[in-house]
Amino acid sequence: IIPNEGLPSKVFLFEGGNGNYVREKHWHTSIEIFAVMEGHLEFLLNKEEYPLKAGEQLIINSNEIHSIHAAERNKTVVLQIPLKQFENYFTAQRFYSVSQSGCGCGWKLASLIKKLYKVYTARDTGYEFRTMSLFYEIMYMLVKNYRLTEAHEKEIRHSRKLDTLSKITLICVNIIKKI
Repeated sequence: IIPNEGLPSKVFLFEGGNGNYVREKHWHTSIEIFAVMEGHLEFLLNKEEYPLKAGEQLIINSNEIHSIHAAERNKTVVLQIPLKQFENYFTAQRFYSVSQSGCGCGWKLASLIKKLYKVYTARDTGYEFRTMSLFYEIMYMLVKNYRLTEAHEKEIRHSRKLDTLSKITLICVNIIKKI
């Protein structure tokens, strides 16, 4: 992830907004949140289907394999947060994960992400302070209401394998770029 200028994260409109879009199975080494503003999306996350409509969001943990299908036009804000932002809240095994349900306040999280995007892209006077304020409010919610404090050993092993694969892939891409 390359964070947006002035933010420790990346916020953008989903690239499949025009519809007729499929993103095959993949993973990230970050927390990724999709907040649907208009239309709908379909996700496959850990072999479970998650249809999302306007006003809903989906949180994808680091190293969770997911795919996305956007059959029709949509307007979806994506927030990607590097794991290092959560390092003070890792489990003893240096792992961080959030639940989908949180405290039943998903509407508030989606609303904050939409506001963050609007303020960041409008860039009105003082937007830097407001974007950081919204970002930290989102982080607070993720740590306070969504964080899972227990992780199964199988889940940790799986995540570490994908971390390793990501590092190997990055090395290969950098070698190919030099050729």
